[in-house]
Amino acid sequence: MLAELEKEGIAKESKGMFFKSKVNALESKVYLTPSRLVVMSVSANKVRLGGAIGAILELTKKKTYPIPQVNVSLEDIKEMKQGKFGLNKQVVELTTKDEEVFKFSVDNYSSWESAVSAKN
Repeated sequence: MLAELEKEGIAKESKGMFFKSKVNALESKVYLTPSRLVVMSVSANKVRLGGAIGAILELTKKKTYPIPQVNVSLEDIKEMKQGKFGLNKQVVELTTKDEEVFKFSVDNYSSWESAVSAKN
């Protein structure tokens, strides 16, 4: 999927979190291309080791973002507004024309809002 996005031309990208529910968040990357907005998360079923060894392994491994959580054409975006998740206010609440609502964080909400508006 990443190769497909690179072929389209990634205009903007950010690390963030995809909020599946009020208590479930997945580490993610957000991509904006000329035609769509995509949020891809890391695999949720990775084996985790506890203690110091687990922490060291977690820090040293390369993360991949293989699971698309959001794949929305810019034409299908009805509304994009700033939300929040706990204390984090750099959150995008995206509503599609089909009334699907997605919530995810980005590094700087206002720059993402401007970038999406410019492409839309």
